[in-house]
Amino acid sequence: MPSHTLLKSGCELAGCQECSNDGTSCLRCMHIPKWTWMPPRSFVYDTTSDQCYLPFEQGLSDVGIGILILLGILIISGIVLQFLLRRAKTLSLEAKIGKKTGAELVADVESFLLGTESITSSYASSKEAIWHGLTNWYLRQMRHWEGDDRVDGTRYNLCWGLGQKFIVGIGLPLFYNFQWMIFVSAMLSAGTLYLIDVYSGLETLIEEMEQDAEYRHHTHKSPAFRLYAESMFYGLGFLYCTLVLVSQVHARMQRSFSKWFDITNSTMNDYTLELRGVPVSMVHEEDLRHLVERNLQCAGQVVGVSIAYDLAQPEVQNTIWKLYEHAIVQSDVEFFNLGQTDMKDLKDPIAVAKATRNRDFTLMGFGYSPNLAFGDQLDKQADEKMFKTLWDCQPRKLRGSGRAYIVFKSKSSLDATSMRFNGFWATEVMTATTDGEVAALRAAFGPTCTALPIQALQDASERLMEDASDRLLHTDRASEQDPLLVQQRPFAALNRRVYISEDELEEGTKVMEPHSIEKGVPFTVERFISMKDGSFLEPTNNLWFNFGVPEPVQQKKYIEAVIITLAVFLVIILVVYLPLFYFMSEPWGKAPGGPGPVASQVQGILLAIAGNILGFANWQGISRIGIIRKSEQDMSFLMFSLVTGFFNTVFFLGGDMYSMIADDFGFGNMTGNGENVPAVVLQEVALYEKFVSTLMPGWLFSGVLIGKLMGWIMPLLQNYLLCQVVFNARCLPRRLNSILCTIIPGNPSVHGLTARAAETVFSPPEVALAWEYGQYIVTPTVCFCVLFGLGADSWKVFAYLSSWVIFMYLLHRFPSLTLSKKAMQGRRLQVLANQLWGIPVATVLAAASFWGVRAEKLGRADYSQSYWIVACVFLVGLFLHQLLLPEDLSSQAFDLHDTKYQETKSKMGCTWFNTNPVNVLKARHYKAAFVSPESQKKHIPLLCNPSEDLLSTVPFEYGKEYLLRLIDHKDQESSSVTLPSAARPFYNSWFSH
Repeated sequence: MPSHTLLKSGCELAGCQECSNDGTSCLRCMHIPKWTWMPPRSFVYDTTSDQCYLPFEQGLSDVGIGILILLGILIISGIVLQFLLRRAKTLSLEAKIGKKTGAELVADVESFLLGTESITSSYASSKEAIWHGLTNWYLRQMRHWEGDDRVDGTRYNLCWGLGQKFIVGIGLPLFYNFQWMIFVSAMLSAGTLYLIDVYSGLETLIEEMEQDAEYRHHTHKSPAFRLYAESMFYGLGFLYCTLVLVSQVHARMQRSFSKWFDITNSTMNDYTLELRGVPVSMVHEEDLRHLVERNLQCAGQVVGVSIAYDLAQPEVQNTIWKLYEHAIVQSDVEFFNLGQTDMKDLKDPIAVAKATRNRDFTLMGFGYSPNLAFGDQLDKQADEKMFKTLWDCQPRKLRGSGRAYIVFKSKSSLDATSMRFNGFWATEVMTATTDGEVAALRAAFGPTCTALPIQALQDASERLMEDASDRLLHTDRASEQDPLLVQQRPFAALNRRVYISEDELEEGTKVMEPHSIEKGVPFTVERFISMKDGSFLEPTNNLWFNFGVPEPVQQKKYIEAVIITLAVFLVIILVVYLPLFYFMSEPWGKAPGGPGPVASQVQGILLAIAGNILGFANWQGISRIGIIRKSEQDMSFLMFSLVTGFFNTVFFLGGDMYSMIADDFGFGNMTGNGENVPAVVLQEVALYEKFVSTLMPGWLFSGVLIGKLMGWIMPLLQNYLLCQVVFNARCLPRRLNSILCTIIPGNPSVHGLTARAAETVFSPPEVALAWEYGQYIVTPTVCFCVLFGLGADSWKVFAYLSSWVIFMYLLHRFPSLTLSKKAMQGRRLQVLANQLWGIPVATVLAAASFWGVRAEKLGRADYSQSYWIVACVFLVGLFLHQLLLPEDLSSQAFDLHDTKYQETKSKMGCTWFNTNPVNVLKARHYKAAFVSPESQKKHIPLLCNPSEDLLSTVPFEYGKEYLLRLIDHKDQESSSVTLPSAARPFYNSWFSH
């Protein structure tokens, strides 16, 4: 080592503790104490490069470089091998063909030689499917299909009117309003802190201390310290009150906006009532519609009833999913074939215009040819046989889930019905199949009473009406039977929830003849079917494949999901986070410099992989719970992203802060005459400056931008390369290809890539606001943590935060939203976000109490237990924020426009029938299943002509709206009617959203 004068401090070489006098050579690397039972982690001197390095970091760099070299070798070898194999195969095929056929041309060489059926060349079809998937990635992004112009599909005008349109629900404009609330809060914080800094004069004092290095270890007195602490105490208290007021005003403005939005936009929610407690044996839609119209006295006012089926069983779920995917494939192929129709064969001008539109859209990439699908996907007869087998299976596998949806023809019809009724009673015959079910029933019985059965009362009422009409025509005819003479029967009402053969009997259900309940003996129950409205009843908000999981099972699965997620989280902490913190973050936090670029990239990749694994575990756990609403599922995802976001923040920022605080860190004196040692004050200022330098610009801007770009580009590039290697190059062993197929989204078959599988692989990301809200809670909270530090320019952090909000708003509204696929967004996320906003707001109050303790307004600054008040005040601030918030954003709105259902359907496309997978499959393969055999024998007129919506055969999916517009759409005239005040009935139209 060079023999120069040693510098014990001020050495800026990476990982160096002592360096030469000129600062160019390192004389001793920094020693980092190791933890108990942990290996050493000190810096090591490299004589070759005359630098200090961490062995763990060097290993990460070597791994990263090795992976890059290996990928390069694999790609080059694959290309060369593919060329050689195809060249050799071509020569071999030419020789065999010449020998067998005299060098005649053969249309399908592989089929001729191998005797197998081919999809007109597996290579060509897979290559075409990959190209279709890439085209589909662009075509399935946000496109305008709403409105009277049925064939549009153009891009939205993102600069005007986006916040007033029902595109993916009210959640999108509420999200943008939430961003502007954060912007206002950041500006208020910046202004308050600027006034505090100017009033206290702390900035000038700190500059003097930093410039006067000679007196850093001498005592210095200044009242600016006490003035700053008191200003922070009072100023932050005022800021907390202001932020609470802003959040309350924002919540109430959101409620007003929701009311206006609901009046302005007609959606399926306005025509829908949800039925709960429907017998699981009631699986015939037209029978249920007849029962509804009979009990709710709304005959002729109902479009239809959509039953949510129990798809919780894996066998049933997999079958329905497979058939539903086949229906989408067949619709796409039908759309493509319509575009290939010869115009000369068409004489009808309307048919010519429709075929022309189809041809134009197929040229753009909508739809695909039959050769891009497997044969079983296009076999309609096999699908019909499979569905009928599942439907007719005894005991029945395809049952109801206890929920159904009544769709009315107008808003006024729904409002009139919901005002008069909150449900109706229905009779059902059940059988307890186990001794446990019999015991549960008997334990839930209340007192035994006697009454007339509901069915007897209904029959008697109908007979009385018939007799009354007969008396008008035949005065000599009398009623055959008085309904009061019907024999009364004993019953017992359930005082708790009971499950019989996985059918849920709610509290209050009447069990007839309760003393005769035995195992295997049928008994009669009278159950109340309740009606609900105004809970964001949108078809695309339903997760149809999750219906049917009983509530006790849901609770059990929820606990399992939490345990699995926590277990995976713990493993990731031990395997990824802890080694990275121990071997890299903490050593570099104590030493000058930072890790190298390769090691940093590998560290980022490891953290990203760990985050994806954790997210996948959380997604799998939540998906298995049986949550039936996408809005409820999104709330779980939001909480998960919030927890992981705070943990990553503690890991990245807390690691560096911990290294500085752990080494003899002290706080300055903020009381009396402000007597301090400048070195101690500057140490506290250095901690603040390091925290701020981490936030800006990396945490707020460059990190977010890089993360977004990686999220947009990397999945597309990664999936493209994997598909090329597995399905196009085919240069790897079959088993290895099978392993790679499990990594590809959708797990496509190793035999070939279909167009539908390629659409899944290259599907654009959804408008997932649940994953966006988390950073709008975490980032402001992190910025508000700056208030605990001693810094004269803390107001700049919130000026940057306001810029960050504008940056994120533009980033989401233009590139992110443009590149996303539609997904329904409700108001419940916004309600939860308003509640979670109490975390950063309460942090401000906690910071005020922290400075109150240091200024000895709330305790003694030298008494450590006084700082417990900070945690208590944080909880109090959080409680006050929740207490003052409105409960939800729903509101009752009086709508003067009784827009008809058909008009809203023509604009939205999605209905309760074409989004229900079982309903679509019944319409395609088994129309007779809409009516029970008993009703078919009775020839009830209401059951003979199901509505056109109920018979919708084309499934709805965001990104494939063109299928509905160009194949299954029929012109239906409807108009929006505004009644004059004198003629408006009392029920038109008070509806609750």
